[in-house]
Amino acid sequence: MTVFRLFFKILRRSISAIAMYIGIFLFIFSMGAANFKESMGEVDVPIQKVSVTILDHDESRVSKALSGYIADRSDIVNFDKTDKDSLMDELYGGVIDYVLIIPEGFQENPTQDDSDSTLRLTTYVSDNASKTEYVDTMIENFMANWDFTKALYGKEPTEGDLDRALKMQRNVLDIRVKSRLLGGDQADILTGFRFFLIFLDYIMVAIPFLIFGPPIIVMEQSIMKRRDVASGYSPGKRAAQLLLAAYVCHTLIWVLMVIISFAMSSFSLIYEPAVPYMLLSSFIHMLATGSMSLFLAHIFPSESAMSFLSTTVSLLLAFSSGIFISDEFLWKPFHRFSMLFPPYWDVQNQKNVQSLLVGGRSMTPYYRGLMIMGIMLLVGFFATLLIRHIGAKKLEEA
Repeated sequence: MTVFRLFFKILRRSISAIAMYIGIFLFIFSMGAANFKESMGEVDVPIQKVSVTILDHDESRVSKALSGYIADRSDIVNFDKTDKDSLMDELYGGVIDYVLIIPEGFQENPTQDDSDSTLRLTTYVSDNASKTEYVDTMIENFMANWDFTKALYGKEPTEGDLDRALKMQRNVLDIRVKSRLLGGDQADILTGFRFFLIFLDYIMVAIPFLIFGPPIIVMEQSIMKRRDVASGYSPGKRAAQLLLAAYVCHTLIWVLMVIISFAMSSFSLIYEPAVPYMLLSSFIHMLATGSMSLFLAHIFPSESAMSFLSTTVSLLLAFSSGIFISDEFLWKPFHRFSMLFPPYWDVQNQKNVQSLLVGGRSMTPYYRGLMIMGIMLLVGFFATLLIRHIGAKKLEEA
């Protein structure tokens, strides 16, 4: 494991810079933890809800059940003017996030059969994709469960059967929410833990260039490559040990920061259902940013490039992906640019997991984020191997 040990030996030269960065991050972590715990002691931290306007033209028991289900998980806003233009003005003005119009006859045909478009639900939505998807998912959950529930009481339950079916429907939906909903201090602590994991994304982008840069700059010199080959190390074995050392080092720092995050929030969060999802996303993000950093370190093997990447580029990604500033306040093209990099997807994943606490939301966006980060991980990893293979060929020809 000569190459593996040499990686860490060279890394010692940068230990002071790495320690300085970690120290800065720990200071920011501490300040964030202190402010968060102080705010927890003073006020209750509310869970953000979506503002929804519902126009129920059916006024049936099923339509009222749907409206009540959404109302329990959203902020209902009513207006005197309910024409389309007025409602669109409220949407564009940010007063509301979603408009749901339930047509007359909905109870008789709640399956949204395409053969009768007049009975289909009508929705007007804002450009906030996460809030729109949240309400869409609530509607889909209600409709999917209702199709199953009413089948237990006959195709079209009436009177007493309809009351029992709606009660069962509500119980099923409430059970799903209660299994995911935290309340009180534990919910506040989990919100703080999410803050630490999102900030950890910045650390995982900035630190790798300091970790991978110096060893790669030294070890990718032609004289070092020839020496290793002469010592019996094939290019494949050399690459395997070098990449293993880089990933091991990166993972150890991630584990350290996660432990600190637990220490600054609460180790009791380990038992919360949402935390494994949050940690898995953060871990995949760490591997993906590591692969990206390895690739760039091979493309730009110089100290000036590593310094630029660890400062300017990492700050650019942190701001554009919503780590430092909520994505609601970001210029949308700037925010969309960050979709090309792992931090965007982990920040979105952490927010999606948090939204599970409100209840009724699909996990599809979360798994999509994992998949995209996984693809970035593989692309970065194999691109690095390709760069190393090309370099080895050039060395042989020389």
